[in-house]
Parts: sequence; structure tokens; C-alpha cells
Amino acid sequence: EPKLEATTATDDSEKTVSIAFSNDDKNTSGTFYIPVPTGNYTNVRVKILNDTEELANVFGGSYTIARRDLKRLSISSGTITGGEAQTVSSVSEVAGALGKNTAVTVSGEVSGESNKIEVPAAQSPETPISIAFQSVASGAKIEFEDKATSETSSSVKDMTIALPETEGAEEAPVVNVNMPNTTVTLSSNGGSTTIKEATASTAENTLVVDAGVTITKLIVKKGNVRVKKGATITAIERASGNTNVVKVFVESGAKYPDLSANTNFEIVDAAIAEMEAVAKAGGNFILEQDVILFRPLVVEGALTLDLNGHSIKAKTTGLEQVLKTKDAVVLVRRGAQLTINDSSNGKGSIDYNGVESVYVAVKLTDGASGEVAKLTVNGGTLKGYYYGISGNGTRHGTEVVINGGAITAANAGEGTAIYHPQDGLLTVNGGTVSAPTGIEMRSGTLTVNAGAIKSTVSTFDEKGNGSGTTMTGVAVAVSQHVTDKDLKVVINGGTLTGPYALYEKDLQNETGTKALEIKDGIFEGQVYSKNCTAFIKGGTFSDVSALESKERALIYLTDDAKLSLVLGKDCTVSPFIVLES
Repeated sequence: EPKLEATTATDDSEKTVSIAFSNDDKNTSGTFYIPVPTGNYTNVRVKILNDTEELANVFGGSYTIARRDLKRLSISSGTITGGEAQTVSSVSEVAGALGKNTAVTVSGEVSGESNKIEVPAAQSPETPISIAFQSVASGAKIEFEDKATSETSSSVKDMTIALPETEGAEEAPVVNVNMPNTTVTLSSNGGSTTIKEATASTAENTLVVDAGVTITKLIVKKGNVRVKKGATITAIERASGNTNVVKVFVESGAKYPDLSANTNFEIVDAAIAEMEAVAKAGGNFILEQDVILFRPLVVEGALTLDLNGHSIKAKTTGLEQVLKTKDAVVLVRRGAQLTINDSSNGKGSIDYNGVESVYVAVKLTDGASGEVAKLTVNGGTLKGYYYGISGNGTRHGTEVVINGGAITAANAGEGTAIYHPQDGLLTVNGGTVSAPTGIEMRSGTLTVNAGAIKSTVSTFDEKGNGSGTTMTGVAVAVSQHVTDKDLKVVINGGTLTGPYALYEKDLQNETGTKALEIKDGIFEGQVYSKNCTAFIKGGTFSDVSALESKERALIYLTDDAKLSLVLGKDCTVSPFIVLES
């Protein structure tokens, strides 16, 4: 996980990265890389020199550099594909420069209170713009006004305002931002910048306070606020004409005032907000920190979630209800697809956090009918109070694949790692599934190809239940649901361990079709079926009871069955029978 680190530059020479090319490279094309520490960069420029003569000074854009990122700048004849930059000497020239450029730097000192910048309508609203100031006098006031109108023009969606380093709050400038259709970032040109007072009217998607920026007092007229890691807001208030609750998205390491008793504001973990947005739209999300959810994470798109060694937990007072759900850490909706990875240290988790009302870590799904809801688990630990993964007996149409990770439940008496009452597909290719009952199938099809499925208790129990689990002490329990949907279990491999490795029985006289097939696998525990016949073709068993009587052997075994028996304990039996086939 390489990461560049840099000390604070003490002079201009330390702020420069120089790359020398030999004379033999003249008039040839090529690619070179500039190493840059992680961070946020405004108005990046590439200066091309021939000895001491400047050949080009081109704009490279504004970037957030994260680990493992490479940014490519295609420079040709002193221009760059990312846009144009211009340096002006005063604030009065900024509006005109923005008409042709996406980045403007003000080189002259900005002083006094009459510094108003009218931001013109954007020719390309999707292209971000930036305005940087090299020198701002003590106590200066700078205003930004959106001149675009919805009838005739378009506002730019993203704008960055970069201010120079300041000595302290009293000498700091005052900044007024009236850009109601724009996401505005306040950033620093130097190591740190202080803004004495900022008044913001921005798009709903926010005023962003960047790393290194301190706002002594922030007044929010419109929009929300995001406080990035390394940023500070000392005091914040909602303007008198603003009746909306202001959301303050905070990153880990951000500093902000205690707003817990202020109903005008809602503190939102920025990592959760980003994860929720990706879960809704679909995409990849890497968890960079542990998070505590106030409400279930609702997956509506195709989300690939990398836990990255971190945890997603319910808050200790329970979850707020979303879409009639407050008993699950994660809800996978119809038509959605969730893939769970854990690429870091294998300690990533989705966890009920000790809250008994959070029954399940991941639940499928929320509608009685519709498109298939899909879940794939490649890593991480999924743990709910009663279930690690659960469906619902009236919400059919699911596909669950377990390739790795650990699925478990906290309840030591009735916990079931995977509860499957719905008509859907469940496939286990690996991982560990363990709880008082490993898997209970009440509808649908289970295929076990590999992995470990284990009951963690020493005794077996069964009881009828029209809307929940029916057995404990079983690795794979098979008990048809009252909906009488078809039920099938196929074991091709894996290790099943418990007082009963496999147990099949209808506890409420259901009439639906059920079928068992055991082709291979290791069964450490008893095997029992009340309704299925000729289902054991192969495998390795610790329970010799299948051969205690000719009748039982003929019921359980196929004509061409080939078994291995490995005793797990001493046992006393009547004489074995020997089958002719």
C-alpha cells in the first residue's frame, strides 16, 4: 500500500519537482510522471522550460489525489485537453476571464470590501471552474454572485475557491458565496487558510470546506455543508430565512461544533452518505473507516462493497425505520445486486452491534413480487442477532451465493446463520456458515459445493413454526414452509458438522414437493430424512445408522451408492447388514 509523504516546504525550491530530459529526447514524444503526495490540489499547472526559458505554462486541472491514483495530462503545443487557465491582476478581471477559461488566478492583492465577482453562465456546466487568489489583505471581503438564470443560461455545477495562507482569524478575509445552483469548495493555496466569516448559499449538494481551511463562523443560507478531514468549523448557524434542516457531512478527522441539541442541523457521517449514494445508484465502494449506521443501508443498484478490513454496525440504540425495515443492517431490494468483498485483513464485518432488535445482518428483500434480489459474499463476517442472512417466506425470487467469508448469528439458542424461507436459489461454494443452526431451508433450492457449515450447539431440538425457524443443532435443516413452495437440497461437497449434519422433516404436514441429493461431502453428525428416499449416492459419514437396518439403508441409499465411514466416536450398533448392490 505505497503512500507518498512530504514534509512542509520551507522555500520555493522545495515546492518544485524537476524532471530533466537529455538532449537526445528533443522533438520526441513520451510520457512522464510527477510524484505528488496524497491531498487536494487546486489549479495544478505544468511549467515546461528549456534551460531557464519558459516554453509553456499549462493548466492541469484540480484534483483529489488518493492512493494508487495516476492522473494523465495530455500536453500539446502549450495547451492541455483539460481546459485553459489565465492569470489576471485584479478581481475586476475575473468575470471576463471565466468566459474563456476554466481556471483563473488573481495575482494582485485583494483588499477592502468592494470585491464582487459575478460568475458568468457556464458554456459547459459539467466542467468545474476554479478561482485562486495569491494575496488577500487583512480583513478583505470577497463576494461571489451567480449570474446565470434558469431561463436563459446554466450555472456551473462545481466551483473551487482557493485562498492564500493567513496568519490568524482577525486578519482573515470574509467570504460571501451566493451560488445557489453550484457545489462550492473553499480550499487553501498554502498549508492553512482561515476565513473569519463565510456566508453560503449553494446547491443542495453542498459547501465543501477543504483540508487546511478553518472557518471561524459559517452562516448557511441555502444548501448543506461538508467538512473534510483536516478542516475546521468553529461556529455554524442557519440564516433566519432558511427553514430547511442543514445536513453537515463530516469526514473522520474533521472538526466541527457540537450540534446535537440544535434541531436546525443534522450531522451525517460523510462515509455513510457516500456509501448510501453508491448503494442507490450502483458502483464500487471501498470502506475506508468503521461506520455506525442510524438506519439500514438500502441497496437498490449493483453495489460491490469492499469492507476493506472495516465494520458496518447498527447504532447501539437500534435502527431507524426505512422502507418498513429496521431489523436489518443491510436491505437488498428487488432488482438490486450486492457483492461483499473484504480485500484488506479479513476482519471486515456487517454487524448487529449487540442490538437484539437488529435480527439480521443482510436481508432479502422488501417487496412481495418483482425482479430478483441478488447477494454474493466473497469475504467479511455477517452477523445478526438471529440471522446472518435472511429472506422472507412471502418475498420470493432471490439468488444468494456464498464464496467466502463467515456467516453467523449471535443468539446462542435459536440463531441461524442463513434462514431461507423464500423460493429462491442458495449456493455455497466456500466460506464458513455457523450458528446453532447453520442453514435452514424452508423453500427454494440449496446447492452446497464446498465450504464449512456447522451447528455450534451440542443438542438437537425441533418445533413447528409458521413464520420462523424450526430446528437447532443441525448443520443443514430442511423443513418445508407453510407456503408449500418446492424445496430441494443438493450436497456436492463441503463439510457439514453438528448433532445432525442433515435433518429433513415436515413439522406442520406441508404438502409441497421436496427432494434431497447427497453426492459427496463430509458429514460429521447424524443424517435423517422423514420424506425423502434414495438420496445418498456418496460422501463420507461419521454416522453409521444408515446401515443399521436393511430397511433404512434401502430408503436412504441409491442403488449405486459408494460411501466412506469415518467414526467420530465409539458406538454400539446391531450387526451391519450387507447390501447386494
